[in-house]
Amino acid sequence: MKTLTIFTPTYNRGDILENAYKSLKKQTNQDFIWLIVDDGSTDKTEDIVEKWIEENTIEIRYIKKENGGKHTAYNVACDNADTELIMIALDSDDYLCEDAVEIIINAWNEHDGISGIVTLCDNGDHTKPVYDKYKIDKSGICSLQKAFAENLFLGEARFTFKTEYAKKYKYPVIEGEKFFTEGYIYYQMDEPMYWINKSTYTFLYRDDGLTKNLLKGFLKNPVSYFLYNKVRVKYDKKMHLLFKHCIYYVAFGVLSKQKNIIRQSSKPFLIFFLYPFGKIGSIYLTELGKKKGIEI
Repeated sequence: MKTLTIFTPTYNRGDILENAYKSLKKQTNQDFIWLIVDDGSTDKTEDIVEKWIEENTIEIRYIKKENGGKHTAYNVACDNADTELIMIALDSDDYLCEDAVEIIINAWNEHDGISGIVTLCDNGDHTKPVYDKYKIDKSGICSLQKAFAENLFLGEARFTFKTEYAKKYKYPVIEGEKFFTEGYIYYQMDEPMYWINKSTYTFLYRDDGLTKNLLKGFLKNPVSYFLYNKVRVKYDKKMHLLFKHCIYYVAFGVLSKQKNIIRQSSKPFLIFFLYPFGKIGSIYLTELGKKKGIEI
């Protein structure tokens, strides 16, 4: 049995998956399974992956499902992973440094009482870590909930979890919505993680990526963003972040036609005070969407 599952969600990215595949073949430690969850691709992804499976260079598992969004692919990956660890996630347009698996497994074996490993990301030419504000305690031990709620890091990182721990956290599946921001889960994860101040992952933003379509994402997935901000309101410790996400909570609550928005919140008095600002925010997003031709 392998130690690590490396999870890759993909959708119509068969033309660029090879970068990830090449980086996995070069790993100095091959103690992993590559789990590809295909979110209903209509290109030649399945044929490409089948060819790699036949090459038998690395162990690959391929699961194809109906299109439902990256978060539903995550749920499927957690349900099907049977290794001790799972990496969330090697995206289809990114790749790992050659010693990534070795660094992660060594750290896991050297530290007791943790639920996972955090490593850094860098940009395409390795000149700068994408996440470069590192305020974790010198011990390197910190939960994701604490790191996110107290704003202890900014930017991009990759998480490897004890699989049985990851299985406890799933995304809600909301009819008609196909995106759920990852922070919804991370803000709830309160067990200790070991943070390594080293890049093991290189990522590239693409014009067709989710990060390029934020407004459309907001308007097409209002329930998801409502639930995400509901979690933020509960756990944020920095006041400027708490106020901001209270306003977002109201805005997306209005957009998604939630009932009892104030009473649903863990901080009803603060939500009551900021409700008018959130209402204005919902109107602003709606009008901006209309100008951009986004149907709600």
